[in-house]
Amino acid sequence: MAWLGFVSNACAEVAGFSVRTHDELRVADVEVVERQGIPYIPIASLVKQVGGGCTVTPERVKVDLAAKSAWLRLNSREVSASLGDFILNYPVLEAGDEALIALGDVVPFFDKAFFLDIRPDRTPPQPPEQKPSEPPEQSVAAAPPERTQAPESSSGPQRPADRPVQAIIVDPGHGGADTGCQGPAGVKESTVTLLLAQKVQKTLQAAGNFTVALTRDSDQNLTRHERVIFAKASKGDLLISLHCGASLSQTANGFEIFCCNDSGSQEHGLSASSSARSLSGNAYAARSVDTAVAVAAALAEQTRSKNRGVHSMPCAVLSESPMCGLLIEVGCLTNPAEEAVLQTDAYQDKLAQGIAAGVKNYLEAGGKGKGPS
Repeated sequence: MAWLGFVSNACAEVAGFSVRTHDELRVADVEVVERQGIPYIPIASLVKQVGGGCTVTPERVKVDLAAKSAWLRLNSREVSASLGDFILNYPVLEAGDEALIALGDVVPFFDKAFFLDIRPDRTPPQPPEQKPSEPPEQSVAAAPPERTQAPESSSGPQRPADRPVQAIIVDPGHGGADTGCQGPAGVKESTVTLLLAQKVQKTLQAAGNFTVALTRDSDQNLTRHERVIFAKASKGDLLISLHCGASLSQTANGFEIFCCNDSGSQEHGLSASSSARSLSGNAYAARSVDTAVAVAAALAEQTRSKNRGVHSMPCAVLSESPMCGLLIEVGCLTNPAEEAVLQTDAYQDKLAQGIAAGVKNYLEAGGKGKGPS
């Protein structure tokens, strides 16, 4: 788990930040500017110096860091992130080709959007107590892209809640303009996840009497909402979201699995040996964790890759889908050796076999997967 701290000089002209992950430390110095009595910093400068990516368009800012993404609307307090939506205390401001974020919003932004533990070394200049009087702008949802295979409606008779797993939804992370993280040689996360998802679909269908649907079957940009709608309409029993990990350390390697925690707990880590009931804030948490532990064991056996464990993480795609759910980071794309192997058919086959074997092992051990705990 990385941490982000910051210090500021006495004149509040420059803010210093540091990010530590494993054995690597990155530092950044960013200028502090004042807008209407509130200290702001250029967000792109900070993000790029700590190893992330930042794109500023006329309407919004996209930040990619720690294998997650967040979108901030200019002149608004709204943030839409991979882990969920939230509101900043102050609007993100436009300043020429730059975008400014309030200094007091840096800590909550990195915490909520990227799950980074933020540890201030010294109290930064604090903005006034009052909050902006104007409400945040209302976002206008773009028309969803056409999908040829998406179910048209979720209406119809509901299936029994305690039935065994029959319908599995495989969600290849990212897609289209949202490429996700990228390896040193240029391999894109969205490409790896799509190729792997297609293999997982075939392997699961061969492993049992499952109906397996993909949220996307091409290089297509889907919103989180569209993925959830598809999963609901397909009446899925299990959602498997596929991603690649990223780290500031190029030596980080292995796979890890995340399950949703809606309880509001700040316990970010859950080892495979921990009690599944610790995630009881989510109705499907216990069975999700049991499934994840089985999949992790099978992946380790098939791939011989490092098992980084099963963890708790707030994830909107999982929490908004009424079924058991797993988010699997199948390897660290930022590790050159792992990047090379992740794009090979042979290793993708092993990953697909491990995921399918884990699901089958869990079900054969008596798991049902659908109903609340």
